[in-house]
Amino acid sequence: MGIRRTVGFSTNRYVTIITVIKDLIMYFIPTFSDNWELFHPLWKSLVIFETIYNISLILFCFYILISFYRKKSIVPLLMIIFYSASLVVTIIDYIFVYFAFPGQAGSLIRDLVRPVITCLIWIPYFLQSERVKNTFIR
Repeated sequence: MGIRRTVGFSTNRYVTIITVIKDLIMYFIPTFSDNWELFHPLWKSLVIFETIYNISLILFCFYILISFYRKKSIVPLLMIIFYSASLVVTIIDYIFVYFAFPGQAGSLIRDLVRPVITCLIWIPYFLQSERVKNTFIR
């Protein structure tokens, strides 16, 4: 694997980790101190779900990076899980928002399309690419 592809792959995971940590600090942690009675009942469930997911995502990205640098054969599967989980969580978020804030659900369609396209591109790549097979399997 060339240095440019290595840097690009690892940079994306580092950016994910940094972005999720920033979101946790700026949005989720302050939300736990707010008065929950002012919000829709599903709001608390959504915030707790997303906080658990985001902490899990940080840990999973670290595991992916460690496996990537060690060129473990499990990396393609981990990436498929990463992209699939992102899609599933986005769908769950959409369902929560749809029931909690029906007027806002339409604006989230774009957020739903992005992970679908990402999965359509990257999952087949990790399943069929000769470059991936040469790097992680052989």
